[in-house]
Formats: sequence, C-alpha cells, structure tokens
Amino acid sequence: MYIYTFSGLYEDNKWWIPLSDMDGLFCIDKEGDSEYVTFFGQEKYNGHYDISKVFSYNDKLIFVHRYAFEVKVLSKKNKELETVRHDIKSEFFISNAVKSDNIIWIYPNVMTVPIIKLNLDNMEMTEIKWNLKEGDASLPIIRLKYYENKVYFATRKENDIKIGILDCNTDNITYKRLSEAKYINCIEVSDNKLWALYRSKSGKTILEEFDLNLDKGKKTDLSYKLELSDSIKINYFELVFKNNTLFAFSTFENKVSVIDLSTEDITDVYGEKRIESEEMTVSDIQRMEDKIIMYSPSLGCIEYFDISKREIVALNYDINQENYDCLCKDIVRTKGYVTEWDRLNLEKYLNVINS
Repeated sequence: MYIYTFSGLYEDNKWWIPLSDMDGLFCIDKEGDSEYVTFFGQEKYNGHYDISKVFSYNDKLIFVHRYAFEVKVLSKKNKELETVRHDIKSEFFISNAVKSDNIIWIYPNVMTVPIIKLNLDNMEMTEIKWNLKEGDASLPIIRLKYYENKVYFATRKENDIKIGILDCNTDNITYKRLSEAKYINCIEVSDNKLWALYRSKSGKTILEEFDLNLDKGKKTDLSYKLELSDSIKINYFELVFKNNTLFAFSTFENKVSVIDLSTEDITDVYGEKRIESEEMTVSDIQRMEDKIIMYSPSLGCIEYFDISKREIVALNYDINQENYDCLCKDIVRTKGYVTEWDRLNLEKYLNVINS
C-alpha cells in the first residue's frame, strides 16, 4: 500500500508515519518492514485524516492535529494513546508548529485565534496573545522557524508583509514590516541571518537577507529563474540554509530549487513521479545532517533530498497487507463502518468483519 502522509518523524532508525488517507499510525524500520501501531479515532476533514506535525519528547510521540488545538500523545513503551485538547469557538486550521525544549508552539492560520503553548512536561495548553495593532487581527501567517529561543514567522496580508518574532522566554511578540513585499512565500533563519523569499510590489521575485535585528536588508532579484505567483498562493513552502546555499522546497511540484548565495545561480532538482495524480503537494520536511526528508499526501512515498548529491531520492517503502488489515479491523470495530476513502472495498470489508 502506498504511503500518504502530511508529516512524519524519523528517529532511531525508524519512521513514524500517520497516514492521511487511513486513520492509523505505522512504524517502518530502515529495511522497510512495517508495523501497525495504533488507530487514532479521528474525524475526517476535507477527505483526509490530517496530522500536521510529529514531535518526540522523552518516551513520548506527539501528533499535532491540523483542524483543532488537539494533540495525540503516544507512549513509545506501551503504545497507549491519550488526547489533549483546547477548545476554541472559531474556524481555523493549524499553520505550523515548532518545538523548543519542553514546549511546542502551535500557530493557527489566522490571528483571530491565539497561539497555543503546549508544555510537554504537564501537557497543559496556554493561550498566547499576538500583540497586534487594531486592524491586523485577520492576518494569515506562513510557516515557522525556531532559532536561538525565538520563533520567527511572517504575516501574509497583501502589501503589508511583516516578520514576527516570538521570544520564548517572555512570550512577547514584536514585528518588522517588509516595505517592498507584496506576497511572501517562506523564510529561513540560520547562521545569525534571516532570509525572506517574496514577490515584490514591482512584480519581481526577491530574496532579501537580514541580520537578526532585521536591519540593512540585502535584496537579490531572482526573477530570471524563479517566478512567484501574483497572489497569496505559496509556490515554495520551505527554505533551508546549508553551506552558503538555500534550498527552496516547492509546494505543488516534486522539486527543490537550489540557490547558491555566492554566485546567485539557481538549479532545479526534480524527483520522479511514482503515481499519477492531478494534485501534487509536499506538505512537510524534516532536517537531518546531510538529508532533508520530504513528506507528502499525494506522492505515495517518503522522499529525501540529498544535500551533497543534489538529488531527490524516493524510498520504496510500503505498508504491508497484514499491517493494513490490522488497521482495517480497528476501523470497523470502532466505527462499525468504513467509507470510500478508507481503501476498503465491500469484499475486503466482509473479510474483516468475519475474521
């Protein structure tokens, strides 16, 4: 069975993969052998079971839901699962989450909803205010970057792009406006610098580099090679710095654009298409020392970008049929039914309930 997922975690030579088309968690070792771990018991949103981020803390795995302030906490020892939830009476989804020591910072996609600070020692959720000026409450945001006890992000309001910085010690947030940005795609923070990739008000693709005081920005015009949409659409969702190079991860193509900061040369690296799909989305990455893992709900596999070889490699791991059957049995036992999205036809359903 193909692997579809919005996020995952590679740790101790194992992959922890929450499927997006089936409501279950699987563990895959480096040889590709799979093990069924647990059934989450989630509701489906927009045709998917959506775990947006996976973290590890001590002997626990934490799975962050995308459409609620809810996490599933799994014990690595006994595989027991508990749910921690903070209810908010508003429509939103989770933009991103990052971990700092014993805290997970969970950011909604709009500023009408507070940030959630999850303490991993006691599993308490606390609301954090945005420190906004009047009129800014509806600003959407892009993905987060954690660097030296601060969380960096950017707002996405057209012609009013701001870099936000949350101090993890004080929970205070400050903002710096990018005066020439019309739409922003992504940021990176590393090596005491911040980079922002955006479409300017004059229609150019700009990579702007700052020191961490966000002063004296250096702008580089990349329009000759990278074209960003003249809309709120995000063409590149992640930017990663390594060895004086930025790696820009495409949202809608199986592609990484390699930006050499010394020469300003750009090279596109493409991965192979494992399955035919009208929609292609890479939804999350995980940084390793010399590789960047790519998770996708549409590729049908896990991939990684090899930094030194500059290539995208597909891992031909699958969920074996026996493990898949175990999940199907849990779905039927718990829900009493399956849907067309659950990859279980009538014959398979009858086999499961009679087994």
